[in-house]
Parts: sequence; C-alpha cells; structure tokens
Amino acid sequence: MFQTSMGAALGLQISNTVTHLTIVGVMISGAICILSAAIMLLHQWLPWWQAFGIAGLATLVVGIVSDAAMRPPAGVKT
Repeated sequence: MFQTSMGAALGLQISNTVTHLTIVGVMISGAICILSAAIMLLHQWLPWWQAFGIAGLATLVVGIVSDAAMRPPAGVKT
C-alpha cells in the first residue's frame, strides 16, 4: 500500500513539474517574440545597433527591478 501511494504521488509530482516547465517554456517563447517585435518596430526609426541597444537596456532594467523586488527587505532575517 505504501509503494502504491508513493508511486501515485511521484507520478503526480512529475506531471506537475512537466506542466510547469511547459508553461515556463511558452512564456519564454512569448517574451522572445515580444522583444523581437519591439526591436523590429524600433528598427523602422533607428539603425539595427540602436534598436538592439534600446531593447537590451530595457530588458536589463526590467531584470534588475524585478530582482530587487523579489529580495526581502534589508532588516528582515530569515
């Protein structure tokens, strides 16, 4: 009975993990498509290097801000 419960729990965990990884993969693909569309839009007004520079800088700023937002406050000890 213990092996049956462990097998079912393991199967459910693997299923959930695969589902979450698929969702993350789809979200990454969507983000890359949106970033590419922004670069193509910027290229209508700017040369390629400027368009990539602006898109890269915006992505870097979003990454830094989201990393700072995820960190706990300095005074909190965990």
